[in-house]
Amino acid sequence: MLSQHFPPETAATGRRAMDLAEEFTRLGHDVAVVTGRPNHPATARIAVSRQDGSSVTSAGYPVHRVRVWRTSWAGPLQRMLTYGTFTVCAAWRAAWLARRADIVVAISPLPTGLAGLLASSFSGKPLIFDLQDIWPESAYVCGLLREGTLLRGLRRVEAFLYRRCAAVTVITPGFRSYVMGHGIGPDRVHVVHNGVEAGLFEGSAPDQAFLSGHSLEGKFIVLYFGNVGLAQNLETLLRAAESLKGEEGLVFVILGDGVDKGRLMEWAAGRGLRNCRFVTTQPRQRLPGIVAAAHILVVMLRRAELFEITIPSKLYECLAAGKPILCAVAGDAAEIVHKAGGGVTVLPDDVSGVVQAIQIIRNDYPRFAREGAQAREYVTRHYSRDQIGVQFAGICREAIVGWRQRS
Repeated sequence: MLSQHFPPETAATGRRAMDLAEEFTRLGHDVAVVTGRPNHPATARIAVSRQDGSSVTSAGYPVHRVRVWRTSWAGPLQRMLTYGTFTVCAAWRAAWLARRADIVVAISPLPTGLAGLLASSFSGKPLIFDLQDIWPESAYVCGLLREGTLLRGLRRVEAFLYRRCAAVTVITPGFRSYVMGHGIGPDRVHVVHNGVEAGLFEGSAPDQAFLSGHSLEGKFIVLYFGNVGLAQNLETLLRAAESLKGEEGLVFVILGDGVDKGRLMEWAAGRGLRNCRFVTTQPRQRLPGIVAAAHILVVMLRRAELFEITIPSKLYECLAAGKPILCAVAGDAAEIVHKAGGGVTVLPDDVSGVVQAIQIIRNDYPRFAREGAQAREYVTRHYSRDQIGVQFAGICREAIVGWRQRS
């Protein structure tokens, strides 16, 4: 399994890779993970022991970390260097490991898929590409890439990768339609939603140290946790905080790191927003207690057609926490919130909608809290991590059999 990011990094693709690796191991399969040293701009300074060797996780599978260009800068050139070095180094390491494997699984974005394709070609083993993020389209939507030769070339490479895979797994029906639009048969494209660890937030008490450390005792807390990037467009949340700065006891907390955090902190400071707190990424074991202390959990993406077929992996965790949700994502994500209940959906980039949603939830909080508990039952029943692991393992098995028959 190849994934550019992996814990201790907090990127969603790394979490997906770890969840699958742990579930495959639990099911009795042998798994080896190839990843890079922490290289996301938000976590590039994390130090990892034995960075170029192997280590074995507590679940019993090895993790091989390869060299990769690391920088906290998020410019296009820096990111291209990171993607390029990881693709080469990961492909080299994975090609040797794959000789003893039955299948290669690569977690998006596109450069990781290319590393997986190289490893698959050298080893003669089938490749499954797990599409978590439609790239390069997401980079284009966020303004990191412009129309031109580079973007057209990357789109051709993307289509080439899909055609060479034994199967492509996607996280939403909209993603499935997108991949099939590149001429891929429906029998090779499978929807495998992101899952959630059912007991992650169960029975957690509020983290009192977190509350006191950030002057949050007795406050009504609107919490966003996760990547603070360009796709999230959290300026919408800050503008809502500016509109609600006169509301007594209402505090907004943005927990996490990312390429847009510095700009957002300057923006909030320039407007004197005393009702906002910026908190750096916390160890995952503290997350249940922090979430338990919050009142509203925020899921947000910028307005774009591409993001209407996206379901942020964080949404499943927010629903599993049993807290009221403010979902500023249109399309498939909003549909899940409607089915699960326990939240309010608004259009992306709609500041007035966010303001109104917060007021609606706060003014009728006991009802939304009850519905949040029901939403927890819904998401753990339909999107538990063990169910996802079994489904994905079955797709791998079918791909291996089909590949051998064709060979």
